[in-house]
Parts: sequence; structure tokens; C-alpha cells
Amino acid sequence: MNNQITPFPEKRLDARIMVVEDQDLTRNALTDFLGSQGHRVDCAAGGQEALEVFEKGKYNLVITNLNMPGMSGIELIKIIRTMDQDTLFIIITGSLDARYSIEALRMGIHDYILKPFDFEDLSKSVASALIADKRIKLRQEYNNILERKIFKLDERFRLLFFDSVQSLVNAIEAKDPYTSGHSIRVTMYSMDIASRAGLSYETISEIGLAAQLHDVGKLGISETILNKPEELTLEEFGLIKKHPLLSCQILKPIFKNRPLEYVRHHHERWNGKGYPEKLSGDDIPIGSRIIALADAFDAMVSDRAYRKAMREDRALDEIYRERGRQFDPALVTHLISTVENGSFEDASAG
Repeated sequence: MNNQITPFPEKRLDARIMVVEDQDLTRNALTDFLGSQGHRVDCAAGGQEALEVFEKGKYNLVITNLNMPGMSGIELIKIIRTMDQDTLFIIITGSLDARYSIEALRMGIHDYILKPFDFEDLSKSVASALIADKRIKLRQEYNNILERKIFKLDERFRLLFFDSVQSLVNAIEAKDPYTSGHSIRVTMYSMDIASRAGLSYETISEIGLAAQLHDVGKLGISETILNKPEELTLEEFGLIKKHPLLSCQILKPIFKNRPLEYVRHHHERWNGKGYPEKLSGDDIPIGSRIIALADAFDAMVSDRAYRKAMREDRALDEIYRERGRQFDPALVTHLISTVENGSFEDASAG
């Protein structure tokens, strides 16, 4: 097998951004810089012009000066919020007035940047905002798919279904603090990979549901084993290996068919050396192969009781080396695309 690792291109977070700034020099500098980062940038010299531009298209992010003639940045944000609640905002200002700060916090402004600003700080703030925007949209997509899956249920049972799923996830993460946020991150990675693989909406929704609950069986495993900082004994690892089957036992009264199979086999390996049934290649359900990949990557870039988080590029290198052994080679390509496109916040942040 060829183990040569191809270099990964620099991560890009191209998006549609509006810059609202009354000073020509600052506005042009911001527009040119963001354009050089691969973003699609429109600009406006004031609030009223910004509203006219905003009506013509949807923006991921608006960067606006706070103090401008005619309409302040706060007033502009309030109006845009009525037009699109999901747009994120970064405020640029020469002075941080306490009154405006409190108002901005109440409105959920993503970040402040003080003049004179540093382009590196601006770049980090924009990247953080766009990652947050991606996460919001993926959560909405996941909820929409899940709702379509169960739209025939009575409203009472629909609400109970969602509450039950969230309660199980909360229980898992309360038992093992090192996995805080792991379930939702694996869910989003898995759904993005499944989408890139061209799977149907129904299959994507089933994979998302299975990914969110893939570790629920760990409720039946002692915290001393889950959080053990030293290497596990063979007996302890044997108990850990039971968690996919325990997950299926817990979920069987609620779910049927493919989601249960995806959970059951998410620790199988492409080369047949996984568990619980040593399936190999295409005999492993597609959802299990996807969850296995997302689960492994998120575990690598997250802190654990027994080790610190690995750098994202090193984790991708390791995943790439394991294509055709641990992981489906075709799906490895989709995971790399997902991570390189900056779809998610750095998993090590938890």
C-alpha cells in the first residue's frame, strides 16, 4: 500500500461578507483584505446603503463600524436582525462605550475589534464567526432532517422523542467530562461526510441520529475505566468493547433497523480487525463506516484522560495513513474535504 501522504491545501473559509464603514480608507482596506482571503465582499458607506445592499442577498457576516453618521451600527444591526436572525456581526469601533457594549452583548454580537485594528486579529475573528455560522446552519439542517423523519408522529410524541435524545446525550457527557460536545461534533462531521458521499436525505438523517447516540452504551461502563489516565488492562478494554452492543440494547425500544446497525458496527474496521463482529469492507454498513471515521478524528483532536489533543493536521495525516486499513478510503477523502473547508470549530476547544 502506498503510504505517501499528499499535502493538504491551506484551509479556506470563503463566505459572503458585508463591510459597513463610513471612512473610505478603512472600508477599502477591509474590503481588499477580506477579498484576498477568498471571501465575497460587498461594502456600504453607511447604514441606509447597507440595508439596500442587504435586501439583494443573504450574508454570513456583517462587519460594521459602531459610530457612523445617520445610523449607528447598533441601529443597523437591530434592523438586519428583523430581516435575517441568523446573520452574525462583528463591530469595529475606536472607543468601547459601556452602554453600547451592554446593548451589543444583549443582541448577541459575535465580536468587537478596536481601532486601529490588526489584520491578523481581524482574520481570526472572521474565521471564528464563519465557523459559528457553519455550526448554526448544520444544527438547523440536522433538526430539519430529523423533523422530516418523524413528521408523522403526534406532536406530543415528537417533543418526547427530541427530549429523550437530548437527555441520553446529556447523560453520556455527564458521565465522561472529556467527551463534552463529542456527540454533536461527531454528528455534524458524519452528516457532512454523508452529504459529500451523495447519500439520500433519509440516510443522512439516520446517520445523524445514530452518530448522536453512538456512545450511549458507555452509560453501562464504570467512570474509573472511562476516565482512567493509564493504559487499560485487557479486561478493562474488553468492557469498553462492549459499549456498541450496550448502546443497541438501550436504543432498541426506541429505534429500529438501520440506525441501530450503524451504532452496532461503528467500531468495525475496513480490514476486518474491528469489533464486535469483525466485518470488513463494504459489509460494514455505510453509516457505521462514516461514524467510525468522524468518531476517530474527533477523539484525536480532543483532550482525553490518557493524552492531550493532537494537532488537526497530524490527526489528518494519521487518518490518511489508515485509509484502506481502519477506514473506508473513499470516505477519508470526504473527511479531509470537510476539515479543510473549515466547517467546524477546532474540536480541541470542546
